[in-house]
Formats: sequence, C-alpha cells, structure tokens
Amino acid sequence: MGFATVRITPTLDTGTAYVDGDVLFLNTEFSLPAKKAKVIDAYIIDYEKKFGSTDAQVYFMSKNVANLGTLNATANINDANLRSNRVQGVLRHETEVSESPRLDNANIFRLHNANVTGESGGNGFGFPISLVLHSEGPSDSNANPMYVSAIVNGSVSSITSADSLELVLHVE
Repeated sequence: MGFATVRITPTLDTGTAYVDGDVLFLNTEFSLPAKKAKVIDAYIIDYEKKFGSTDAQVYFMSKNVANLGTLNATANINDANLRSNRVQGVLRHETEVSESPRLDNANIFRLHNANVTGESGGNGFGFPISLVLHSEGPSDSNANPMYVSAIVNGSVSSITSADSLELVLHVE
C-alpha cells in the first residue's frame, strides 16, 4: 500500500469576523492520490493563530453540488443539496483535545473523528481516524477529485490573509 500527503489551502473571508455556525470556507476541490484513500491522520495549520479557542467541523464530500452555505454566514444547505454532495465523513478539531506546538506564529491542530471529545472520556489522541474517501470520477481539473468545507463552532476574529489556513491529510 502507498502513502501520500495531501495539502489543501482553502480560501477564507478576510472581511469580517466569523461567528458560531458560520461556513469557514466553501467547498474546495482537492485530489486524492488514487480513486480510494484512507485518511490515517489529519491536521489544520493556522498560520495566523486565529483559532486558539475555536473548534471546526470539516466535511468531506465526493460531489460539489452546493456549498454548505454562504462564506462567513450560516451553514444553511438544504437536505436535497446536502444529499447530492454525498458527504463521506466529518472530522473535527477541538481546542480542548488538540495539541498545538508552542510556535510563536502558527497553531497546528490535529483532526479526529467528529464523535471524539474530551468530555466523553477520551482525550482525542490515540484514536485512529476512521475515514475512507472515494472519488466518484474525474473533474475538469483532476482524476480523483474530492471536496472539503468547514463550519466554525465559536468565533474567529477577522482574518487578514485568505490563504492563512492549510489542511494536511496523510492518506493510505
């Protein structure tokens, strides 16, 4: 089995602060190294350190029918569009259970399964990610497309650089 690292740099809103339940970034296409891949580890790198106490839910989809909502506004996607996007899984970063190196100018948060929280007896570490992604066919730009979007749980002060967030996926 082969391994790969997939890096995704979504576009963020630099206009106003985010509030709880806002769409952090719109559906962003990325390419899997093969038609199917298992996510074995995942991280969010916050180059502006804006997510110190804010959690995020990261949605992985095989189709790009509709965004989860408007960028930096309520995630109000309707049921039919959500079904059409073919959500394949949700990972979560929670500040209570993430470990971030003591970097002066960035935070790095580990993603984990959406149901693992500090309050449920686990600490978010040591639990393997259970997420298999399956691309449903080529797009105009790549052979194995997938889409990712995120919603914030909390508030995020105004972001100054639209590319200040990076997702890093380690896949098998």
